[in-house]
Amino acid sequence: MKKLLIFSALLLFAIQLFTQVHTTYLWHLQQPIYWPENSQWNAPKYQYVWESHYLKTHGGNIYPDGQAHPLNDLEEIFGKDDRKAIYQYRAKDAVQTLLGLPEAGAQVNYSGVLIENVNSLASAGQWGYSNGWQNNFTTARNWQTSGGKPRMDIVGFTFHHVIAPLVSENVLRKEIQAHRYIYGQTFGATPNYSEGFWPAECSFSERIIKVLAQEGFEWSVIANSHLARTLSDYPLTFGTSGCNMEPPNGADKVTTIGSNWWSGQIDGRGGTFAAPYCYQAHKAQYVDPATGEVFKITVVPMDDVLSYMNGYALMGTGEIDSHIAPFDDPAHPSMVLLAHDGDNAWGGGYDYYHNSVPQFAQACANKGYVPSTIQQFLTNHPVPENDVVRVEDGSWVNAANDWGHPQFINWNWPLYTTSHEFNPDGWTEDVRNWAVLVAAENRVQMAEDLTSVPPIADIVYPSSTSSLAAKAWHHLLPGFASCYMYYGASLDMEVKQTLACNAACDYADQVISANPGEDNTPPTVFIPQRFPYNPGGIGFGPVYGYQQHQNSNDFSVWTLAYDVSGLQNVVLKYRIDEDGTNPLSDNVNDTYTGGSGVGTWQNLTMQYRLFPAGNVTNNPDINFFVMPDYIAFHYYAEVTGISEKLVDYYIEATDTYGNVFKTPIQHVYVGTASPGGQGNVTWTPEEPDNNSTITIVIENATQGGKLHWGVNGFYTPIEDYWPEGSYIFNGSGPAVETPFAGPNSNNQLILQIGPFNNPEQYVSKIGFVIHYNDDTWDNNNGQDYYINIGPGGTDIVQWLPATPNQAQTITITVNQAAVGGKLHWGVNGWNSPNQVYWPAGSFLFGGSGPAVQTPMNGPNASNQLTLQIGPFNNPAQEVTVIDFVINFNDGTWNNNNGQDYHINITEASVTGNLQGAVKSLASGFFIVGASVTLTNGTQIYATTTGNGFAPELNYLIENIAIGAYTIECHAQGYESAVLNNVEINEGANVLNFNLNPLSYPLPAGWEFSMTPSSHIVSVPYEINPEVNGNSLQNGDYIGLFYTDNTGFEKCGGAIQWPDNTVILAAFGDDAFTPEKDGFHQNDPFLWKIYRQQNQQEYYAIAAYNPDMPNHDGTFQPFGLSQLSSLQAFSSTTQSIDVPSGWSGISTFIDPFDNQVENIFTPFGENFIILVNQYQVYYPSQGVNTLVNWDFQHGYKVKTTDGFTLNLPGFYPTNLTLNLDSGWTLVPVLSECGAQVTELFQAVEELRVVKEVAGTGVYWPAYGIQTLQTLEPGSAYFVSMLGEGGITFSNCTKVYIKNHPKATNFVPSNWNEPVKTASSHLILLPQNVVYQAGFETGDILGFFTPEGLCAGVLDIGLLNENTVLVAFADDETTVGTKDGFAVGDAMFAKVFRPAVNLEAPVEIEFETTMPETSLFNDNGLSIIKGAYIGTFGITEAHDDQINFYPNPSNGVFTIRFSNLTGDVALELTGLKGELLDKKVIAPQPGMNSLTLNYSGLDKGIYFLKATSQSQVKVQKILIQ
Repeated sequence: MKKLLIFSALLLFAIQLFTQVHTTYLWHLQQPIYWPENSQWNAPKYQYVWESHYLKTHGGNIYPDGQAHPLNDLEEIFGKDDRKAIYQYRAKDAVQTLLGLPEAGAQVNYSGVLIENVNSLASAGQWGYSNGWQNNFTTARNWQTSGGKPRMDIVGFTFHHVIAPLVSENVLRKEIQAHRYIYGQTFGATPNYSEGFWPAECSFSERIIKVLAQEGFEWSVIANSHLARTLSDYPLTFGTSGCNMEPPNGADKVTTIGSNWWSGQIDGRGGTFAAPYCYQAHKAQYVDPATGEVFKITVVPMDDVLSYMNGYALMGTGEIDSHIAPFDDPAHPSMVLLAHDGDNAWGGGYDYYHNSVPQFAQACANKGYVPSTIQQFLTNHPVPENDVVRVEDGSWVNAANDWGHPQFINWNWPLYTTSHEFNPDGWTEDVRNWAVLVAAENRVQMAEDLTSVPPIADIVYPSSTSSLAAKAWHHLLPGFASCYMYYGASLDMEVKQTLACNAACDYADQVISANPGEDNTPPTVFIPQRFPYNPGGIGFGPVYGYQQHQNSNDFSVWTLAYDVSGLQNVVLKYRIDEDGTNPLSDNVNDTYTGGSGVGTWQNLTMQYRLFPAGNVTNNPDINFFVMPDYIAFHYYAEVTGISEKLVDYYIEATDTYGNVFKTPIQHVYVGTASPGGQGNVTWTPEEPDNNSTITIVIENATQGGKLHWGVNGFYTPIEDYWPEGSYIFNGSGPAVETPFAGPNSNNQLILQIGPFNNPEQYVSKIGFVIHYNDDTWDNNNGQDYYINIGPGGTDIVQWLPATPNQAQTITITVNQAAVGGKLHWGVNGWNSPNQVYWPAGSFLFGGSGPAVQTPMNGPNASNQLTLQIGPFNNPAQEVTVIDFVINFNDGTWNNNNGQDYHINITEASVTGNLQGAVKSLASGFFIVGASVTLTNGTQIYATTTGNGFAPELNYLIENIAIGAYTIECHAQGYESAVLNNVEINEGANVLNFNLNPLSYPLPAGWEFSMTPSSHIVSVPYEINPEVNGNSLQNGDYIGLFYTDNTGFEKCGGAIQWPDNTVILAAFGDDAFTPEKDGFHQNDPFLWKIYRQQNQQEYYAIAAYNPDMPNHDGTFQPFGLSQLSSLQAFSSTTQSIDVPSGWSGISTFIDPFDNQVENIFTPFGENFIILVNQYQVYYPSQGVNTLVNWDFQHGYKVKTTDGFTLNLPGFYPTNLTLNLDSGWTLVPVLSECGAQVTELFQAVEELRVVKEVAGTGVYWPAYGIQTLQTLEPGSAYFVSMLGEGGITFSNCTKVYIKNHPKATNFVPSNWNEPVKTASSHLILLPQNVVYQAGFETGDILGFFTPEGLCAGVLDIGLLNENTVLVAFADDETTVGTKDGFAVGDAMFAKVFRPAVNLEAPVEIEFETTMPETSLFNDNGLSIIKGAYIGTFGITEAHDDQINFYPNPSNGVFTIRFSNLTGDVALELTGLKGELLDKKVIAPQPGMNSLTLNYSGLDKGIYFLKATSQSQVKVQKILIQ
């Protein structure tokens, strides 16, 4: 035993002596731009940390949520002692502890944006930062290893910490170039920029190799778990020490065996690794799919588990000793790279850098390991060019609930349903923000393409002379910071991408607008995503609740795409690999052209929607108080029917100018098809085509049910495909539900759907489950049911019907045809067809055949050739198969890869037709939507009845095999009819049904009391009451409703619709009961209809016969009325967020209850006043001249604290507004809002559009467009030079609310202007800005004679016209003046933040405008000249004139103090009319005077006093 121990010790010593395991560190340092808004100090840059903090704490950066932003505690973040140390000097100190080891050193990763932030604090001398901090890094970088390499390698990086695999090549390239530039500006160029790259979050994909290589990098760090997972013997065990996410996909697997596997984990971060493979540097490559050029780079694996351990506690060499060193290959040595954040947790503290770093390095040296740097290691041990490995996509394991997921889900959470299927209507905050970034990037890229590529220096440090494209890139790039998505809805993170994108687009749009009709920029397309990640395999990890889930073999590919000019088409292209492998030894799978071993590309046109910009999930942690100007579209398509195959795929997008973008090629291995098993569910035909009617039958049914279905993978089918009675599930879909007929006497549920041949929506698959009436489901054991639909053949050559019989005509189509061609064909094994089957123009090939050639039609506009042949039912020749190939006119052939094409022809059976009428026994009228089915135990035929296509026919079933059948007829609301042993003979068969109506109970909530008082209403059958255009059916209910004392709608009378004229009694209130249990006299009738089919109620609009005694739609005791029409429509409830103070308000619905008193009374004293241009509702003053809400008017409203108004009503049909000359207050009649330029594009007489109580203005004559979108729920003032009109479009897209801009900075010695409902626009032309000497960042203010600030303008760009909005006094605030009175002189000042001083501004106004220097309601003025006085501090003066009491009965006292000279007094009314004028001369000792205006009417007036030193205007109220 002793000898054995000695031998073991010697063996261990030998291993340590000869092993060449190397160790090193990488410390990652990063802080983002915390508020990527326009700088108010350093335009046109964004805000660095010190400016954001200063503005936040000094009254700036206030947004509509009422808070100062950012919400992050910046001083706490940057002021930590450990962060001040590591950002300035501690990394140098740590490296200094390693100088005694020959090769030892570390890699430091210092982001460009952190450099900006630290510079801003150092320049201001704040929070312990000081200038010259970078010298410490320069010093340490100049220390060299024994091999002459920097001991501190400041490695390359992306400037703003972006997830490199998720951004475009253009963004990644600019991020790297920007980082290289600021590196040189900060640390100098000696030595040069590092040859190594650290990807943020260690997020790597082979896709980024091309850019890295082109930018000069020799190596990149990767996470070693993404080497391990590619190995063929990777031991798949689920859990924290193994695979805690999706298993590896077969497309990423290689044949290499790893061996020597070990597992480890800490805090849930773990994995399984092979030594030495996962610790060796290798080569990885990327093949450019367009050119085939191969780009290579060295990949250096970081140790996922040991890195995390190193960042949280002292560690020794035990794991290396046990799991890595024993297997090291001296010819290809291992490196243990410990990479982690250098500024977080324990790994960012003093103990780590001063104790752990040198202690661990020395312990390694003592074991014979070599502490080194990556560059020194690679110089000593270069990687052979042929050592090419595959690296799986993914990040390090650090991010919780990502764990290194190959789709980077922590920064791009997928879209899926609760059953773990792709959700085309899904929404996550991550995807939403990527959609904002994709749209903005396209606009910024277009701005660059229209001008020139800006110098990278101008992108990093833009100036006033930099190009608009440079400024746009400067503002866009910080939006890609991964930190924003990592922290999600925390604080205000959710709006930071939007801030960056909106600022960028403000610059880019100027270029785009200046170059109309030009577009050389292809679409911007987000890297395609797929779900599930492992189709046909196991899903695991956070998406699946850490439970194993068997995925379907069908998968969806989705992306986000945007183009300024619009997208013409977006196509998913995929092809199937022939042997199921993608070896590193050839590149055939990696190029668009492909080659031997891969199939041809197949095309799927992707469906799309505009990605929703709002908080769709109503997450209370999300507050989108800033909304994006632009957002991308969401595209998706499903790949189906593939099993045990390797699939290559990419997306090709084309814009309306023909510019094309192709995404990189991606690969997925599709596993075994999900098990089938139809059970009790069958359909005929079993293989339908698009022209087939499909009959779905549920056997052994004990109750009714609904087909819960969608097309192409549960996407919503167009309404043309909906059978009668269908509706969107849960009101939002995407699935549709359609009631089955039955169960019949054979316990069957039966439904027919199809045909699916509408060109508006191509259908290749029906997906469905069964939803029974007791709310149970049949989902095929979790696999759902799918019916594949389509023609026979291939993607290129197709025929319909897919399985024709001898009696059918066959249509053959050749897709993607560039030239004409001929069908080269024969029958029954290439024999000549009888001439009776030859279409016109046919001839024997070569003159002798046996094949026949028939010219095909086309190619058409879709590049298709078409031809019809058949039917093949002539006794002269029986045909069982058609054989053919295609002979193109250019001499080429398509012979199906040598297999030819063959169409099997089945025998046509002898058939008959069944036709007749299904009517109501009560009325004798046709019943619409009844089902008629025939069954004989093996065959089923079915149809539904229509409105009638002949006097006694409303159904027809064709091609029924002759024989005896059981025939059933079912209709909603009627007794069923069943006939047995009915013979169907050849030819026409007639069978009529007369069904007896059923009685139904009252719908829930429709109970009513019958009282002695009633009003009779006749509803004639002839008026055909409808719901959304569909006639009522027996069992539907019509009801009359009133509002009870608590505001609830109650039923006052109802009756079942029996497909005949009905008499409906509406009952009055019972005077002997305390509650209101019926109508009061003159109460309006509120009509509703209840449909049994979908058990939903609808509001209805009634019209009355004027010849009847009562026809005004109100209840009258013993009244008598008759309806002339009753139409119910889908309605909606419009939700309007009404802010505090004044605002504009309107509706795009016509409210059910249009009485303004009823609308606003629930808000009590929170509601103050509602005004349109002519009338007012002012409840506190007892005034209501408005009475009824008119949706075609806009209104001004004032509230105390704001509220949400939920107003139900109908969608109006008239969306046109007539505009008179002058000012009109207009509503927004579209649920989507309206782009102001589109809405007024053809309105030649337009002058101005402006917000109510806001600063948004559209003044096209002067290029003013601070108002972009008219938002639903708001109202706007429109000024016209003559008559005109506007028409709102029907809603066809998702409305995106305009993003509110940050509140203008207001100097501390100025008051914040009160935004009232009345305003005056003052245009400041760009030439005046230059001539007057205004500077960027100046604040221009307009002041009342009393010195009250009533309008401010932040002067931004100096090369454009701008407009200041000056606000009027608020007439409802008695005793104080909030703004200008009509006729007030307007005075101007300018505040210059750079010097913190203000100066007076003398203004000269254009005399050609309606107004000049005096304020007017809806006034328009233009500044002709401005003259800035001397900057200084203006002292506030004490009031010298006061009026009291106020309000009064008309007698007021005016008090003077310290006055010299006369005082002029003027009294004016609300419209500015002069009512009294006098001059008084105060005498010594005189300090007051009584004014008697008691003879005037009660109301509001303005009293103006003008002395030598002061002008004071006071609003007074006479009660």
